[in-house]
Amino acid sequence: MHEFPATTPLHLVVRLSSGAVEVTAEERGSATVEVQPGDDRDASRDLAERTSVELRGDTLSVVTPSDSGGLLRRSGSVRIDVRVPVDGTVEVKAASADTTCRGRYARATVDSASGQIFVEHVTGAAAAHAASGDIRLIRVDGDLTVSGASGDVRADQAGGRVEAKLSSGDLQIGEAASDVLAKTASGDVHVGAAARGAVQVSTASGDVRVGVRAGTGVWLDLSTVSGRTSNGLDMTGGVAGEGHQLSLQLRTVSGGIDVHRVG
Repeated sequence: MHEFPATTPLHLVVRLSSGAVEVTAEERGSATVEVQPGDDRDASRDLAERTSVELRGDTLSVVTPSDSGGLLRRSGSVRIDVRVPVDGTVEVKAASADTTCRGRYARATVDSASGQIFVEHVTGAAAAHAASGDIRLIRVDGDLTVSGASGDVRADQAGGRVEAKLSSGDLQIGEAASDVLAKTASGDVHVGAAARGAVQVSTASGDVRVGVRAGTGVWLDLSTVSGRTSNGLDMTGGVAGEGHQLSLQLRTVSGGIDVHRVG
């Protein structure tokens, strides 16, 4: 166990190859780091012992060395548990590891090749990438950038601009307060509630669903080649494109499009 005095928010940097990292941001006057082997193999115990933990200025770094297991044996894995003061920044880069960030952060960046990502609350900008793992964010007050190959992405609350590029994963935004720009090859895209800005979605074979807040003026541009389009909005209140707060540009080839009102 490593413990450092910390009365102000820190910048946390974590680098690991395999295993899991869990970060908790809370009201506290110190930072603690615990590194344990991910299993009972010698390679994991060795990797845990060689993991570097260091605080320089306001930057806390936790770095596992490069561990190439070779063709005949698996590389080791570690489990990293970190507790830091609330409202700091976190930056995690992992090859094959799950990342969990609980609490509140000023900014968050998580990059994982194959692992699940969970982030609870970011008051500023957030970025997450997972090639084959799912991404889950509860609340991001600033801009959000996400990308992935085969994993699903879900963000319950997005306060800023959302940019998403996915291959075969689904994208779900619960409540979007600003622009949403999403591109996916075969995944579904669902925006639960939108009220302002622009929602631009392009997908080949996925379905697109967008909920529009009641009382919101909308400009529509919907296109699907072989899918079904459903528009549940009342379009009798004025001329399209005049006085609207929200514009929807939704494109899909074989998927369906559904636009509807929400409370």
